[in-house]
Amino acid sequence: MSFFILNYFVNSIVIFSKLLKAILSFSSLMYNFVNCLYRQYTLINADSKNLIMKKIFFLAIVAASLSACGDKDKGEHHGHHMTAAMMDSLRDDLLKTDIAFSKLSEEKGRNAAFIEYAADNATMLRPFSRPITGRDSLRSMLSGHPDSSYKLTWVPISSDVAKSGEIGFTYGTYTLEIKGAGHEDGTYATVWHKDSTKAWKFILDTGNEGLSTGEKADDAKMDAKKQ
Repeated sequence: MSFFILNYFVNSIVIFSKLLKAILSFSSLMYNFVNCLYRQYTLINADSKNLIMKKIFFLAIVAASLSACGDKDKGEHHGHHMTAAMMDSLRDDLLKTDIAFSKLSEEKGRNAAFIEYAADNATMLRPFSRPITGRDSLRSMLSGHPDSSYKLTWVPISSDVAKSGEIGFTYGTYTLEIKGAGHEDGTYATVWHKDSTKAWKFILDTGNEGLSTGEKADDAKMDAKKQ
């Protein structure tokens, strides 16, 4: 038993010695490599050294500039640099988009307008129906409901936009004029976001019937101001 223990101990010492020798050899190799680089650098003339330092300094400035631009873009993306005037401009732009949306519905019909302003992942909520999600699903649904017998228009009352400038909402009143059958009034709300071209597209739209006869958007605006 003692023989085996002694043999194991001797083998361990041999292995450790080989490992130590390998480490020392690697350290010596690295020392020679670094020393060689240093000697080569000392042989470079002063002009070349200055040129190298200038290049290093220039690269450092470029890296710092790119980092600063990235931080600025990130801050603007998250709305950290949005001023009150910029926010008002975004709200006004979204309000005008909703007005243009209604104008297109009046001129070319509801179906064409909703397809034009729908985002790829748009969802529409309708009474007594499951949510319709996706621009293609919306197009399929609208194709089965011709809009030649009525005209749908609306007037936005207000809009608001998130500080990111990428998402917002509008709400207001709508009027559905049916040929030979009078008209219906109601309220609506639309959620918007900017697509890859920075154009506003709606991602959620819903409406409610039930405004009293003769109640228009101007009356709703007055109520909103009182609240």
